[in-house]
Amino acid sequence: MIIRQISLEDGKTAKWSGGTTTELYIYPENSVYANRDFVFRISSATVESDKSVFTKLPGVQRWIAPLNGSFTLTHQGHHKIILEKHQVDRFEGDWDTECQGRARDFNLMVRAPYEGKMALSEPEGRLIHQTSRHAFYFFYALEASECTVGDRIVSLKKDTLLMLEFGSSDPELWISRQQRMLAGSIKI
Repeated sequence: MIIRQISLEDGKTAKWSGGTTTELYIYPENSVYANRDFVFRISSATVESDKSVFTKLPGVQRWIAPLNGSFTLTHQGHHKIILEKHQVDRFEGDWDTECQGRARDFNLMVRAPYEGKMALSEPEGRLIHQTSRHAFYFFYALEASECTVGDRIVSLKKDTLLMLEFGSSDPELWISRQQRMLAGSIKI
């Protein structure tokens, strides 16, 4: 198992049509978002325009949650949703998606055929790593937080991403947390 902590300040920031985006983690690590050669990408973006259009990413599943503020996403021909702070929406990257409202958000992008998920985890949440596949688990600290990974306590500052990478032969392991976090997994 590999444990990584990545703060918002450590990420790579770039401009997009609606504001800025900060890449917190990309896999494989030598991938380049602009080349679209990633398996998955975790980022946080600012939506600075009242109205913006999301970049189309065919073959990519997306999850997004506002970290502050709220915004409305319109996925033409699919659904429209008003997302309040920490609410998560899942959509396909090739959908025509328009955003109205300003906020900072948290994003997960996973290329098919790999499996991903993201949700707001409640305090006292527990999960167990027990897959024979290569897997990643992530936890984004919405406030100063702690995670227990097996018998190790990991302290996180606000706006820090905890990435746990498990190889296919790593043993089962309990992971628990005491605070609300945005959390998810990717299985490759």
